[in-house]
Amino acid sequence: MTLLLRFRSEDLLRCRFAISPLHETAGALRSLSRPGAAAYHLPWRREARELVPGLDIEPLLAILAVQGYQPDFINPAPDSPFTEIGAELDRVRATPPEKVAAELVECLGPEWDAHPWAGAQGSGVQPGGDGGGQRNNAPAAIRDLLADMLGRAWSALIEPWWPRLRDVLDADITYRARRLADAGAAAVLSELDPKVSWQDGAVRFGIPGSRVIDVSGADLVLIPSVFVWPGAGVGFDPPAVNYAARGIHGLWQQSPRSREDLVRLIGRTRAALLTALAAPASTTGLAARTGIPVSSVSEHLSVLRANGLVSTTRTGRFLVHHRTALGVALAS
Repeated sequence: MTLLLRFRSEDLLRCRFAISPLHETAGALRSLSRPGAAAYHLPWRREARELVPGLDIEPLLAILAVQGYQPDFINPAPDSPFTEIGAELDRVRATPPEKVAAELVECLGPEWDAHPWAGAQGSGVQPGGDGGGQRNNAPAAIRDLLADMLGRAWSALIEPWWPRLRDVLDADITYRARRLADAGAAAVLSELDPKVSWQDGAVRFGIPGSRVIDVSGADLVLIPSVFVWPGAGVGFDPPAVNYAARGIHGLWQQSPRSREDLVRLIGRTRAALLTALAAPASTTGLAARTGIPVSSVSEHLSVLRANGLVSTTRTGRFLVHHRTALGVALAS
């Protein structure tokens, strides 16, 4: 069975990538209920399991544990490539109540306001509203309650790790953007996940059920994620694909206690190069940053690349080097 997001041909020219702290927060919370992701994210999961009970986010966890459709308003597709968490939470709180209600109905059914969490402390909503003003205020109250919960989850569970996560997401977008320029959008979409492809003017997403949604005139937003692994997700309004970022195999590796530990591990020159690659660079650019001769930079990069610490992509005539997730973890 397949979900189809139908575009016009020219819409794909506006396909764009974005990093979303809010998507990563929601994805992390979803991963807590996915046994398949437990072992991979074990270092983060150990800490999260201790912190979650004190965050008072049970209603949010209940929605994110639902199999199938989950409300788009909880984590809307970013409207810019690099969005701050505060701006994303403001967008959640600005969602029209009628949109909130419609998406909660689609997620939980027409009696969503009788769901046990609808009367959660602090929501201002009682289970099974009586159909009067209290029921009418429920969507806005639930929306604001969930936004507050997302904010607490971000601060406790994601923000301390964000520099490391963001490096992985940045590296993925750099790679995919070059693939987009070299091979086109259809090829890039087919590489995101086995369930995702482009065919006959539509993004095809293999999920239970069958549905066709006309999103003509809208941008398609591609959002890399660490926590969506080993799957992928799709949003409808606006259309978005949340996919597993490349290079996350070394994300949770323990970093050295000091710079000297890294020097003892890989040598002073290679440590300097790996540290200097906090931002991607060409071989000559890296030589200029570090003062190391170009010939030596090339030699040491070959060793770093062979050991999975650096990756290299071509842009026109130039080779650009990036730290992999393992490289990020070692240099952090």
